[in-house]
Amino acid sequence: PAPAADDAWRCEISSAFATAVDAGDDLDRAAVSAALANRGIQGDADAIGDLAAFIRALRTRLVDEDDSWRHLSTSPGLTFALGYIWTHLGLGAIDDDRASTLIGACAPWFTTDAD
Repeated sequence: PAPAADDAWRCEISSAFATAVDAGDDLDRAAVSAALANRGIQGDADAIGDLAAFIRALRTRLVDEDDSWRHLSTSPGLTFALGYIWTHLGLGAIDDDRASTLIGACAPWFTTDAD
């Protein structure tokens, strides 16, 4: 199951992000892969790539159309967290309200990271 507490989410996302950065992985693809792995799901490489591309396109659209999302274009940590959370939303592991809460909570967690 997905974490219940915000702090547990922070720890899980931060750990997965650090692993992705250390490996030099594409952050969108790494976010999807980590989210699936942390829920015990092994994803097909093509499906992971397709979902990562969809998340990238959606994020780009948000940034282009709404200034309140502009910070996503400057923070790799937030980019990763958004992909990680959206993957959980797509899995049905969290609902829209929980995803929105977590996305809002992620800004302070990742705006001071060494992006």
